[in-house]
Amino acid sequence: MDTTSLTLLDSLKRGPDAPEWTRFVRLYEPLLKRWALSQKFPPQDADDLAQEVLLKLFTALPEYEKAGGGSFRSWLFRLTVNAGHDFRRRVATRRLPAPDGLSGVADESPLVAMEEAEYLRELSRQALELIRPEFSEATMAAFRCTKVDGVAAGNVATELGMTAGAVYNAVNRVMTRLREVLAGLID
Repeated sequence: MDTTSLTLLDSLKRGPDAPEWTRFVRLYEPLLKRWALSQKFPPQDADDLAQEVLLKLFTALPEYEKAGGGSFRSWLFRLTVNAGHDFRRRVATRRLPAPDGLSGVADESPLVAMEEAEYLRELSRQALELIRPEFSEATMAAFRCTKVDGVAAGNVATELGMTAGAVYNAVNRVMTRLREVLAGLID
């Protein structure tokens, strides 16, 4: 099972000025928003909740210790769920929404932890967005067609006017950079 690097977590515990925080926030903030949306928060509240969780991490992370086989992802998910409960309690004094804004309030289902594969897909998707500007459109198209869409390299080469070797090279360059960006975040 893939886990978040303990080395990275130790680096983050040094405080909010650690350079790893920028990378951590850029990769994890979309995941936190997604978890907030899965708790049926409206998008604007999901953004606020994700920010609150990141702020809580500054103080809570030094207390995190990997124990009992629990993963950082599970701990972070629980932190997000608890922050969601706190957020709901805090905003309970807000004015009630219009009747059409109450849809889905009564049918909240129990939260289920995100599958590991979905977790990894989300981090990979965010990492790809981070590195996209480093590559040409043709290189990214070759990568997307082969690795995301599952099209054979020969067919991609024909479609993009490249050689099969150039397609393999493009895919290899993007994969190498992707591994570099995710290094330390996923063991």
